[in-house]
Amino acid sequence: MPFGLSNLINYLNTCNKDQEYVLYRQKKIFKTLTIATFTTVTLVMCFHFLDFIIHVESANLQFWVRFTASMLFLTNLCVAFIFRRQSVSLTLLYVGFFCCALYSTVQTITTGGFNSPYWYGINVVLIVWFVFIPLSYRNHILHALVFVVQHFGLLIIFENTKIHPVDIAVQGSTVFGVLVIGIFISIINNRSTALIFFNQRALMASEEKYRNLVENATDGIIITQNGKFIFSNLTFIEMCHYSWEELSQLTIFDLVVPSDHDLIKNTHERRMQGKEFRTIYTITGRDKFGRSMPMELNSSTIDYYGKPAAFIIVRDYSQQLKAQEAIRESEERYRTIFNMVGDAILIMSYESGKIVDVNEAACKVYGYTRNANPELKY
Repeated sequence: MPFGLSNLINYLNTCNKDQEYVLYRQKKIFKTLTIATFTTVTLVMCFHFLDFIIHVESANLQFWVRFTASMLFLTNLCVAFIFRRQSVSLTLLYVGFFCCALYSTVQTITTGGFNSPYWYGINVVLIVWFVFIPLSYRNHILHALVFVVQHFGLLIIFENTKIHPVDIAVQGSTVFGVLVIGIFISIINNRSTALIFFNQRALMASEEKYRNLVENATDGIIITQNGKFIFSNLTFIEMCHYSWEELSQLTIFDLVVPSDHDLIKNTHERRMQGKEFRTIYTITGRDKFGRSMPMELNSSTIDYYGKPAAFIIVRDYSQQLKAQEAIRESEERYRTIFNMVGDAILIMSYESGKIVDVNEAACKVYGYTRNANPELKY
């Protein structure tokens, strides 16, 4: 076996040991079983109706064969829907496949054996089995070989006329060629399915990681398109006291005081036009109860499902304003006490010895104003 194919087989064997991958493939099997059942029953009934119109020989035998195959498929489908178990679906898919195999074999035997025009049906069943049924390549190969051996065995047993080696060689080479091609198609399909599944799982893990990061952020994070909210983390929802259902029906202007609407519009227009805009700015927002809440917005443009959108980090500015106000009040209290002291107070730089601040009493004692020294700071 070529080195590349050997590595591919080892890779597929590793994939088929993954339980999540097996469950993923079994879910696809249930859908395949449903589609295949309806399609097969429809085709069988159409062929039977056609035979009834043109009065084909052995119409009674063909009717009962097709009727039995159809009932088996319908029974399989009903059982799968009732139990909704992936293992049941898998078993029923095997049963359905061998019903098709048996039906094709009977049709071939009753219409000329190795000279039958129904040989194309055998190849069609094999192609459908390898291409459309989401199984591992090992299951494909095993059951296809059983199908081919069963078909040729029954033909040889029930063939009434003399069997010509040439006929066996011609029909056998055709089926063998379809079998070999089908095996390679199965391997390629199995690899493609595995790549899709594991890429999806990696993407989901990555999305889950970043979703947790966004949801646990201490700042509000929102995404808007045309002013509408299309995403919000829990922090922003708690900040504005709206539920996500309510928030998704609002625009960003519903959460901003009217005096800041022009600032929002101008920033949005410049952002969408690709012009320079202030990425960080402050506005006054309103929560669900109409209370004002100062906000600091840090916005940028992102591509969201193929369309431009605004990615905005929202920080509650009220605590920062309270801290600034507390600092200002503290400085005012310090300045008042500093100037009310009757003794002269001079504050000098330790390194340079220059005076950096004085109180009113010091100005009176030394006869200077506070502005006389350019080193003074206010």
